[in-house]
Amino acid sequence: MNRKAMTLLTKSMFAIFMVVFVFLVVFLLIQNRVQRLESGQQFDYYLKGNRFLTALISNPNCLSLGQLQDRKSDTIQSALDVNKLNLNDGKNQDLWCMENYDFIYSIEVEDSSRNMWRIGLLNQDPRWSERKIKITLPCIVRFDNGIVHAGTVSLIEHVGQIPRFYGLIKESCVTKESRTVKINTGYDLKYEDDTNTFFMGDDYFFPYFSCRVEPFEISKGTHLVYLSYKDGSLKIKV
Repeated sequence: MNRKAMTLLTKSMFAIFMVVFVFLVVFLLIQNRVQRLESGQQFDYYLKGNRFLTALISNPNCLSLGQLQDRKSDTIQSALDVNKLNLNDGKNQDLWCMENYDFIYSIEVEDSSRNMWRIGLLNQDPRWSERKIKITLPCIVRFDNGIVHAGTVSLIEHVGQIPRFYGLIKESCVTKESRTVKINTGYDLKYEDDTNTFFMGDDYFFPYFSCRVEPFEISKGTHLVYLSYKDGSLKIKV
């Protein structure tokens, strides 16, 4: 191989090397950016979940000791009433006492005697959940005889397209506003108003809506969905 051919080959190899090098640098920068964004989103959901759980265990309408009188509460934060735990245990339903628009959740309470209560969504590992975040706080559980057990209360957040869509339905009921949303899901969605059942593929739970939501079905895939609110009723059209 003559010198001219060698020089051309060297330049070509160097050009290829530079292209690969630049590609790797850009790829690493994009990957780092995505990781930072995902980390920020994870932290954001953690903060939202922590606020939700703290408010939940301080609300006597939900699980805590005490009651509301003239909009004033005599509750003790993190002191849970066994009767309210028993009332909501194992029902696979969204609690009416706390609104949340960002995730579908499960609550687990376990005391020092290994008594356990599961509140909210019963399926602990749903396939439609794109991310799961768990937050645990200390608590005490008070029984009718005055006995108090130390324990923990855990919030399991399920986030993703389906929980966000569910949250937008709830939010439209509260704000009484119509909106258009885009949803991309790998699962068929259906709501039956006569049984108040929200289906996500083969999974289901019993939602809480503060307005009447008319029955709907959305097949898996990407859709533009219109949430139409009028006179206390929400109609969902694809």
